[in-house]
Amino acid sequence: MQANVIGASADTLIVTVPAGATYQPIRVTERLTRLVAYSSIPFDVTFANSDSTFFPGSFAAPLNYISGTNIGRFASADLNADGKPDMVSIDFPDPIYFYNQYLSVSTNNGNGSFANKENYYVYNPGNSFGGMPPYPSILNPILNLNDMDGDGQPDIIAPFEIAGNEMRAPGASFVVVSSSMIYSSDISISGKPELVTGDFDKDGKTDIVAMYDPFSGSVGQGYQQFVSKIRNTTINYALSFNETIDTLYNNYSYALATGDFNSDHKLDIVLVSNDSIFILKDTSSKGKISFARISVLPSNLNYSFSAIAVGDFDGDGLSDFAYIKYDSLTVCLNTSNLSTISFAPGKSFFTGSSSVGIAVGDLDGDGKPDIAVLNTDSNLVSLFKNTSTQGNIEFNKKVDFPAGKDPTGIIMGDWDTDGKSDIAVITDSGKNISILRNQIGEPIPVHFCPPQDVQALRSTINGSSYQWQFKMDSVFTNIDTGIHYPYTFYGADSSVLLVNATSPWYGFQFRCLVDGKYSDVYTIKFVETWTGAVDSAWENPANWRCGITPDFNTDVIINSGTVILSSNQNIRSLSMSPNASLTVKPPYNLTVTH
Repeated sequence: MQANVIGASADTLIVTVPAGATYQPIRVTERLTRLVAYSSIPFDVTFANSDSTFFPGSFAAPLNYISGTNIGRFASADLNADGKPDMVSIDFPDPIYFYNQYLSVSTNNGNGSFANKENYYVYNPGNSFGGMPPYPSILNPILNLNDMDGDGQPDIIAPFEIAGNEMRAPGASFVVVSSSMIYSSDISISGKPELVTGDFDKDGKTDIVAMYDPFSGSVGQGYQQFVSKIRNTTINYALSFNETIDTLYNNYSYALATGDFNSDHKLDIVLVSNDSIFILKDTSSKGKISFARISVLPSNLNYSFSAIAVGDFDGDGLSDFAYIKYDSLTVCLNTSNLSTISFAPGKSFFTGSSSVGIAVGDLDGDGKPDIAVLNTDSNLVSLFKNTSTQGNIEFNKKVDFPAGKDPTGIIMGDWDTDGKSDIAVITDSGKNISILRNQIGEPIPVHFCPPQDVQALRSTINGSSYQWQFKMDSVFTNIDTGIHYPYTFYGADSSVLLVNATSPWYGFQFRCLVDGKYSDVYTIKFVETWTGAVDSAWENPANWRCGITPDFNTDVIINSGTVILSSNQNIRSLSMSPNASLTVKPPYNLTVTH
């Protein structure tokens, strides 16, 4: 996201934080020289009305925004400089031969929704992206977005794996897609590649470091890992790169991430293998990229590692890192100084089974980066609230949120540009990208079934004295179950309130006064979701989650399937996913009032 500069000196920039900004390093581009500089620590976006803990209403249920066939990876950045973060993904429709990979760009409409994605062939005879030849069996695509040509806009970096079972497949390369050109590399990066970007040699240009196994799956070859240092030599927007390759070690590396771990203003790399965690300490000089390998933790991960992320979790100005295994999150405190890189033994937290993805960002706006972990077996996103203090790593016990069916990838971003980080997940085994909208600080929607339903509301803060209140118009009024509402509210003197409501109560709000402090506000909404369990008829109650057709005070959600309306109906609102369809047969009408 681009920020407006409102003041500057030789060593200071004063800018307005742009809408859509999230927990990322600041990038500064000098327009005349087209050189780029990065901050050592990510910028943290805070906001008012942050919550003391995560609870079920902190994030909305996942909604499908982008559909695909077999989405492998995704990333987000503002590609067209309109102040809204867009979505980039790689889709390979043929799961057997992996022909015709798509590089897809979905532009942000500005309200948290996306326009229809534009697909570009990555490998396809006669219609290849950047003139690339049609190699088959391309797996596990990796995406990275960064400014490679110095124009101030993020470019797309996309390498691919060649599935060679007996030998290294020739010609595997990567592309860099900028606003002015497409660079197709002759550099070979094959066999389960991972990459990071940054200015490693401090020459003001964004370089690439890739790790790959050229003999992935080869008989008799074992795991021989290589690191490729791809130095950016771009001049006047004409993308060009220079490469050197080192043999790194003989055990497989799962993932890598970057951070300045010893405050020397150089970008180091952390890697996790099956038997250790180590740092590639940046020893580069201008014009030459080089690293020194430093072992920091024998981790005994036993091939169960999934992902790694970097963040300053304890607020001491040093980059810490966190990694996930099958059922645990481990956070390692940075204890480095300028001359020595070191980390304390990791502190672990239970995540659940089959943790496959990790993302870091300040979700609750309190100035501390939190952690989200994706669990594929349980179809859940587990959020860990950061309660660390300087020199001490601590996170609250996880709070789980539905992720959608068969999730495989997770990132954070502020897609509705409201100043709060949302969560995006690849779901349905690569068929959809779903977003869990951040609702922290907002009234918590409570979904009732029409036309009458009972729900339990729980105070979001604890104490010794509880007084529930409700607001019908503009003023909150105390609830007294023994006098005013004997059949409508139950438990008004405890932490839990049972509400028996009818659909005209849509929009009523509730809160609890606990020892002089107000809890978060609950807002009643009547919602009906289409399941299509029996047929396509709107009028069939068995096709709706609540077992009843929507009324005029009901928000209707149709995530998938085909719906046919054969009667006049009135509803409050309608939300439909791109892969759903609704047909209103003549002469009937569907009236949507909001």
